Amino acid sequence: MTKSGVARVVLVRILQYSGLLALAFVLFPSQWGGFFQTTVVSGTSMLPTYESHDIVIAFKTSSYTVGDVIVYHPEELDCERCNVVHRVVKIESDGTFRTKGDNNPNIDVWHPTSSDVYGKVIQKIHIGAVGVILLSPSMWIFFLCTVGVFWLLIYIRETLSVERARANEDKEE
Repeated sequence: MTKSGVARVVLVRILQYSGLLALAFVLFPSQWGGFFQTTVVSGTSMLPTYESHDIVIAFKTSSYTVGDVIVYHPEELDCERCNVVHRVVKIESDGTFRTKGDNNPNIDVWHPTSSDVYGKVIQKIHIGAVGVILLSPSMWIFFLCTVGVFWLLIYIRETLSVERARANEDKEE
């Protein structure tokens, strides 16, 4: 195999593994020890800041301040995947947060602690109802399977290319 062929194979491998690592980093949510949390906004409590079906991306930090919009999951909610996206309006002396939706007249009944918070909202993606589809587990399984198939096809193509190059070198000798 020529030097340029080896370099190409190495570059393809580096790109493949880099892509997988980036994907794993983004998909590793903060409730599992990662740094990011993606949540689909549901309802009107955060209008006009966030609309229903907006996707918000939250980043886990060591501290939160009044005015931050945070994502948390109150233990009192029966729904495992139901998170609250509300603004911190007060930090109590015991370290718990008082939160409120921008469109709500009253402060929330929950008092999350830093350990309950998945992160501070750092980005909003407004794509409407498509956001619900994008964050569904079945869609991600389909996406990962598709990426896996493409990765396998690239690997097979590169392997066949290397084998053809070896066969051509053998014929030339």
